Amino acid sequence: MTGRADAVAPAEPVAIVLAGGASRRFGRDKAAEPVGGVASLARVVAAAREVAGRVLVVGGAGALPEGAERVADLAPGEGPLQGALAGWRAAPGRAMWLLPCDLPLVTAAHLAWLGRALPEGVGGRVLRAGDGGPGPVPGFYGAEAAGAFERAWAEGRRSLRAALDGLAVELVDAGEVAAAGLDPRGLADFDTAEGLARLLSRR
Repeated sequence: MTGRADAVAPAEPVAIVLAGGASRRFGRDKAAEPVGGVASLARVVAAAREVAGRVLVVGGAGALPEGAERVADLAPGEGPLQGALAGWRAAPGRAMWLLPCDLPLVTAAHLAWLGRALPEGVGGRVLRAGDGGPGPVPGFYGAEAAGAFERAWAEGRRSLRAALDGLAVELVDAGEVAAAGLDPRGLADFDTAEGLARLLSRR
């Protein structure tokens, strides 16, 4: 599956890639970590460019991959919600993929599958976390979901998960990714060097 899939929501959704984290657990910049000789951030941007109208990289100080635009963090050091809002405010009124910079095995096909048209009344599609709740990143959100993110921020809530309170989301899991003919590792991120090694060795 390549190119812009008809099933993806209309009006050219944007891809917002969060790259402003401190990577404390990893010990070095995850965005710049080479996988197969290509930085993790560059891999994410390359996949996103195939399906998104714009690719916005929020935060980070390293080299900006070709085809991406840099957006400054809204409130540096205050977590991923502010990064999501910084990107959304730079491209208002659009649906968006919200992606971390550490998805080294993601492909355009993964993003097209995640970003297929949302059911009526559903504001986003996200992976199911280990505790059964929503894992907000990576995810795909309709334009109307921006209001939920803005409300959470205005109320002083700083986690992405808190922003999903009151927003109907469709939860998907690794089994569904595999059933779609895709490698589930493509939507998996990493926090530590050991975690990256496990991700790359899994089959």
